[in-house]
Amino acid sequence: MLQNGSSTDSKVIKFVFEFTPPDSSFSLESYKGISNYICTDGRIRKLNSYTDTQCYCVYDRKIAIDIKDKLENKILEILKENNLLEFEKYENCFSIKVIRCGNPTHLFTKQEIEVVMRNADDRVNNQLVIDENGYAKVIQGQGYGYLFPVRHESWNAGNVYVGKYSKLSTLEADYISSLQGWLLYLETGRKQYMDYIHENTNQEELLNEIKKFY
Repeated sequence: MLQNGSSTDSKVIKFVFEFTPPDSSFSLESYKGISNYICTDGRIRKLNSYTDTQCYCVYDRKIAIDIKDKLENKILEILKENNLLEFEKYENCFSIKVIRCGNPTHLFTKQEIEVVMRNADDRVNNQLVIDENGYAKVIQGQGYGYLFPVRHESWNAGNVYVGKYSKLSTLEADYISSLQGWLLYLETGRKQYMDYIHENTNQEELLNEIKKFY
């Protein structure tokens, strides 16, 4: 049986583990949200929804990453032991789903985004994200941005979009698109990838809609 993952200070987000075979194709079941999830007893079962009480979840991003790595390593170990390495594509069949399960405690500001962009190291790839509590962060690399409620297109190293020498030319657009993505996340409970600005650019209207969730 899987161990219960430690939770964050406030359970406003959870992570569940989906199993998708490499040869699976689009189906009506997947459209309806029916999928194979890791369950609390450690087995993989087809559930109607990740909200099913059998569905195993953790509330800590680092623990979720660690569990996914262990699942993939275990699959690879089984394949090696049984001389089935031709099926190694099954190693990457587990994915982590990000689910909102509570309301945030903070609402980021443009000034806060400016600070994290200014403090970022332009010598590496960077990505602007909004975490589950509503704080803006810049994370290095591109590996785990998908585990945050809102993530932006990455800035490549050396392009001076961020850092102490940057003009922060994208700050205004990044702030507006962060508001748009944050509102979509709060409305749908699903993570958002923001690679362009949507039509609703009125800052006051966006803030008014967002504040309904606080």
